[in-house]
Amino acid sequence: PPPAPVLGSPTKTDRMRASVSNADDESDDDDEDAKARGLEILESIQKKMLMSEEGKKKAREIEEEQKALEEMKARMEQLRSDEETAKAKAEEIRQKMEFERLERMRKDWEAALRLQREEEEADKKRRAEAKSRREREEKKKLELYERRFSVGDEVVVHGLVSSTHLNGCSGKVQGQIRPDHRWPVNTTLTSGEVKLYNFKNENLKAKTYDMGAKEAETMARLMEMGFDASASRRAAMQSKGNLGKAIEIACKAVG
Repeated sequence: PPPAPVLGSPTKTDRMRASVSNADDESDDDDEDAKARGLEILESIQKKMLMSEEGKKKAREIEEEQKALEEMKARMEQLRSDEETAKAKAEEIRQKMEFERLERMRKDWEAALRLQREEEEADKKRRAEAKSRREREEKKKLELYERRFSVGDEVVVHGLVSSTHLNGCSGKVQGQIRPDHRWPVNTTLTSGEVKLYNFKNENLKAKTYDMGAKEAETMARLMEMGFDASASRRAAMQSKGNLGKAIEIACKAVG
């Protein structure tokens, strides 16, 4: 038989009540623990969520920084490209300016060379004209010399420097003017001797006989104009020293 309950000892009912009470206490403790764990989990989730938000924010910041960096890099590349373009453009402009400078120098050189050639041609032309003029003058002078005297004209020697003893002597032209522009003249010396000399045209003048000063001057003018001594003498004598009439007479005489 079961032992008799001891007085004052807990009965089965008491134990059951105590057990239920303990269970309730334990259940309360479990609820508290569950609540605590829930709070911890919630806090952990909130922390994770917070960390996730911060991470997203940080990621956005990093992304924005990367984007800004990329934009800066692109900008730097653009600046570098612009700088290269500017350098290329500057080099192109420099080459163009250098080409234009060289072109100007070439044109200036060609203009100077052309001017020099023109001046040389003009100078050559002037020299040729001067030579032609001198030749014409020499020819005209020679023709004048050749027409000044005729064979048989009586002349007087004058203006000699070396053979001054012949100045004032008269003579007679014996032939045409020589190639050295000298006239052969049979000259009557002061001693009466007749001797042949060759005189330049400027050292001979026509003998005027008994002409007056006016007739002699007209004769000299006619001879300067190219008429020979005989025609000049006749025209001067017939015109009585009138130059206009003398020219007319001399022209008619030579045809």
